[in-house]
Amino acid sequence: MSWRTAVVVPIGVAVGALRSLWLLHGADAVHVRPVLCATNCTPATGGSSGWLAAGVVTVPIGVGITFIGTKHIRHVAS
Repeated sequence: MSWRTAVVVPIGVAVGALRSLWLLHGADAVHVRPVLCATNCTPATGGSSGWLAAGVVTVPIGVGITFIGTKHIRHVAS
């Protein structure tokens, strides 16, 4: 495994995880509790078109990053 694969694939997976969270939050399928609050924070509830759009926009980014990272693995295997 090359250094590029070792770096790029986890980044692609992390972007994919964020994308999933943003999509689910935007579709009001998940409720996110505050993390590291300094004041009186409330949970983020209710659907949001902004979070839904952020999730949809990052789909090709996460897939592209993961594809680039695994390109070397597929090339070596064939």
